Amino acid sequence: MDDEKYYQTVADELAGNQINQALWTKAIAKSMGDENKTKAIYIQLRVEQLIQDERRARLENSDPAGEGSSAEPAARNSGLSPAQWITAAVLIVVILFVVKKIVLPKLQGY
Repeated sequence: MDDEKYYQTVADELAGNQINQALWTKAIAKSMGDENKTKAIYIQLRVEQLIQDERRARLENSDPAGEGSSAEPAARNSGLSPAQWITAAVLIVVILFVVKKIVLPKLQGY
């Protein structure tokens, strides 16, 4: 993955003195107040944040109509095609038939 664009964004933000104060404070805490490490930690944290923001935006854009909350989330997220779902349903029906007609009568004899 080409992460240079994220580092460039952070470099531009730093050059423009646009610092995320919450992340800067977190960087200070992680560096135990070491000013030499604070900036490097801030850059790492900000790049991670930008990556997460982009992933979140991509996920939201892939489901623009809010279809993720529809009645069929399992079918859509499972990776099974409609033909595979039908095959699975038929297989379940066959298994239930075999259990009812063959297995249960034999068990009742015991």
